[in-house]
Amino acid sequence: SGSFSLPTGSWQQISLPCQMGISTSAAAQEVFSDLDGTYGTDWSMYKWDHSDGGYSLVGATEPLEEGRGYWIRTTLANQSAAVGGEYNSQVDVLLDADETSGAWNMVGNPFRYQINWADVAVIDTDGSVLSLDDADPVAGATRACDAPSPGPDCLLSHTAHIWKGNAYDSYDGGTPGAEGVFDAFDGFWVKAYKPGIALRIPMPAAESSSSEVLMTEAPAEVSARSFTSETVAPPRKKEQSTVRMLAQEGWYVRLIAESEGMRDAGNVLGQLPDSIDAPDLHDLRAHDPFASPYLDHIFPHEDWGDHAGDYTTDFRAQHPRLQGKWAFEVHSSVPDSNVTLRWE
Repeated sequence: SGSFSLPTGSWQQISLPCQMGISTSAAAQEVFSDLDGTYGTDWSMYKWDHSDGGYSLVGATEPLEEGRGYWIRTTLANQSAAVGGEYNSQVDVLLDADETSGAWNMVGNPFRYQINWADVAVIDTDGSVLSLDDADPVAGATRACDAPSPGPDCLLSHTAHIWKGNAYDSYDGGTPGAEGVFDAFDGFWVKAYKPGIALRIPMPAAESSSSEVLMTEAPAEVSARSFTSETVAPPRKKEQSTVRMLAQEGWYVRLIAESEGMRDAGNVLGQLPDSIDAPDLHDLRAHDPFASPYLDHIFPHEDWGDHAGDYTTDFRAQHPRLQGKWAFEVHSSVPDSNVTLRWE
């Protein structure tokens, strides 16, 4: 079982954290029967269908699917819902696809546990299981799906997007600061290019073991740990300064914009060993805001030719003194509002 709260008047991407239809109907109105008001008036759910080219209202008695993402919104205050069902072991979601421009799919975390985006897999049409790196391999400085005209190596974009209430965050499973973790009830966007592929969302390894195994093995593991001098890293030589270390290994800073109760914290800049001062695999595109109110921080790059556009991360080649210049913009649906910018 699990529960979540809904902010008044705000759209939220959600999914089912378990397999429904076991002890109760999987119909939308029954699954979320805890919500007050009338379905379709006080609260409602929408689904995305690429083949129809838009959103449609989920029918009150329409069954909801595990692994699919939905939009939900309520106009009433203090609303929350609890759901219960059976565990899944893994979920394969068949994706809509478009070989030319890609097709957006809204999928979701089918578990009540956190899912790392890097752990999902792609099931090819021949049944082979591919990693995200296999489905969207590095091609030159960027990835295959980022090319102006993606080729046959592009099956599924490496980048996923999730609506955080007033802005999208972008994840790719490997870029520092943008690896991506999806919580229970989270829905998110993926873009597929090869017809017939599916997204496999596996149960986290730590949760797939039985409770009996965890109970018998955990004490032994804990008792074997001892904090001796051998387990503590030796101090670095004085001449190896923090600046020199960061210049060698890379670094990043997270920029956070806040205004009128809104927050956008998905924006990262930095320098990495495999980045360049041009578009590269760690520069993740921004996703336009879904609805108002919004607060959206972007790194605009109209100077990047075929890769021109707005980005949510901006990594550069390493500089021995960590210096560089980054231009960014903050957009808000609230005119003349004050914005606070801070960094971590």
